[in-house]
Amino acid sequence: MFSDIELNIIAVSAFAAVLAGFVQRVSGFAFGIVFLSILPYILPYGEAVVISKMLLLIVSVSTAFIYRKDVNWSMAKIIILSLCVFDFIGIFVLTQIDLSNFKCYLGLFLALLGCYALFFKKNFSFHPSHKLSVAFGSITGFCSGLFGVGGPFLAMYLSNSNLGKNVYYATMQCSVFVVMFFDVVMRISHGFATEQALKITVLALPCAFIGTMLGTVLFRRLDSVFIGRLVNVIMIINGLNMFFKT
Repeated sequence: MFSDIELNIIAVSAFAAVLAGFVQRVSGFAFGIVFLSILPYILPYGEAVVISKMLLLIVSVSTAFIYRKDVNWSMAKIIILSLCVFDFIGIFVLTQIDLSNFKCYLGLFLALLGCYALFFKKNFSFHPSHKLSVAFGSITGFCSGLFGVGGPFLAMYLSNSNLGKNVYYATMQCSVFVVMFFDVVMRISHGFATEQALKITVLALPCAFIGTMLGTVLFRRLDSVFIGRLVNVIMIINGLNMFFKT
């Protein structure tokens, strides 16, 4: 069944899944960031995005269920609605025009945003509101649909909203799970999910869970302040990676 997939593709996909699962569990996001910084070296970007989305959907099921009691639903329901609407818009735009060159601008913006939050803004924080939830949910959904990476925006909002570590993580994972389900259905309906992508997803899935379990050990030892800083550092790295690779 899997004999038609080259060994180097299997090996790189497995490594990327372990690393992405680990970072996702520690930071609450960044699965796509890590996975898509590795897999496009051996696969087309569009195919890599589909694999990343399907893996994250399955991985987020367990974490969303475990932390469901800690979800801030007043924020999550607004964020989820905004995510789904603008994820649909992003995917639609993706099917119409080639915006690959715009990835460099998104990367630069992410890097600058992360630097501002990490180095220049003292006591950087948000006061959660319906308007901010809609704004960050919309930006996240659009970038997720268009570029395959949108988590940094939502993570920045939630991690700097003084929610507490478990509430931040639970709200993030619940939102991710719902929008990933919607996103995967949309991409499959638009023909982005190839037979090879489905096979690689099956092979890489156990590796993603291994990375998640390893990340759980470290997550328990981190405080909210450190996680907020980690989110901003990952955002900077991801932004620079997108900018210089375009």
